[in-house]
Amino acid sequence: MPGHGPKLPTFGGDSPTRLTATERTILRALRDGLTLTEIAAGLKRSELTVRTHIRNARAKLDIRETAELRRLLAAGNLDGQISEPG
Repeated sequence: MPGHGPKLPTFGGDSPTRLTATERTILRALRDGLTLTEIAAGLKRSELTVRTHIRNARAKLDIRETAELRRLLAAGNLDGQISEPG
C-alpha cells in the first residue's frame, strides 16, 4: 500500500518497542549484579543469546551503550520498564 512503511517484526506478539518477558528478566538480572555468564546459565541459553536480548532491549529503549544501560538500571531509572506486568 502506498504511504505505508515496512511492517516491523513483533517479536512474539509484543509491540516492536515493548520489552519481551525475556528481555525484562535479563535486565532485572543485570540490575541485580549478575554476570552474562550467570544470566545465560540461569536461562539455559548461550551468552550470545543473552547479548542479543540486551542489544534488542537497548534498541527498544533507545540506549546506545551497555554501560549507559547498566547505569540506568543501577539508578532504578528503568524499574517501570522492567517490572513484571500485572
